[in-house]
Amino acid sequence: MLLPVVFLGFLWAILINHLRIEWTLNPQYGYGWAVPFLCAFLIWQRMQKAAAGGQKSEIRNQKSGLKPLVAVFCVLSLLYAPTRLIEEANPEWRLVSWALAIEVVGLTLLLIYFVLGAQWLKRLAFPIAYFLVAVPWPTVIEGPLIQGLTRADAGATCELLGWLGIPTMPHGNVIEVATGEVGIDEACSGIRSFQATLMISLFLGELYRLNFARRLVLILGGFAMSVGFNLARMSVLVWVAAHHGITAIAKWHDPTGITILLACFCGLWGLGVWLRGSARVPRAPSGVAPDGSLTNLLDDEPVAKLTAFATA
Repeated sequence: MLLPVVFLGFLWAILINHLRIEWTLNPQYGYGWAVPFLCAFLIWQRMQKAAAGGQKSEIRNQKSGLKPLVAVFCVLSLLYAPTRLIEEANPEWRLVSWALAIEVVGLTLLLIYFVLGAQWLKRLAFPIAYFLVAVPWPTVIEGPLIQGLTRADAGATCELLGWLGIPTMPHGNVIEVATGEVGIDEACSGIRSFQATLMISLFLGELYRLNFARRLVLILGGFAMSVGFNLARMSVLVWVAAHHGITAIAKWHDPTGITILLACFCGLWGLGVWLRGSARVPRAPSGVAPDGSLTNLLDDEPVAKLTAFATA
């Protein structure tokens, strides 16, 4: 077990060291620092449940079906070297970050399958693959998404403030008011809160062991919350600019951002707890009907059933 652990430790150290620059310099991905710890917590939780259930490592005696997986393992191992070479030449290329992350995650999952078996792979697949939410999105996806959210945020903010009697005019990522122009940067476009809520939604879905449909509801609910709270934040900033001048925005920018992030987290937490509670189906105790009446207590082994009912 020592050799795979050392091998995987080296791969993950290289990957985290590569991504830490983006996590530190780009506030949009600052949440990435929390993802490795959340992954470790989910892995620990799965191992605790396996230990409580008496789950042991699976002994693999059959060799059928291993050849394709061994081939995939060899391909990922061979691709790791050129990926590291390109990383040294162009460390800011996000496709390199994704290639490096996919190779490390794939090698980790395959080693778990080879050493511990399919049951442990099924148990640890999501906690390990969850690390991918911390990898910066490719520019070809992130750029159009930011532009679309920015235009939608500006238009919705102007429409909302128009209902409140504040004249505004959208100009792309700029909202013009009587006192000047308010710019909408990447943080105010909603992309940061959307990515953070996506990370939290996936974590809560795994923590509460929700099924696929409920996890999808949680993700969509997080997106709706991020859009709604971000719209409220931008409306407040434009309202402040219209009444107190453009310079007053600096005082309200960060507090409102932290507020909507906390509001999204609390809302998602509440939604996750509600989805977990609604997924549970109450079961009547043995010998008790759903309406509370006694049933079948005098069938086979009446004394044992009466004793179990009295104890319950």
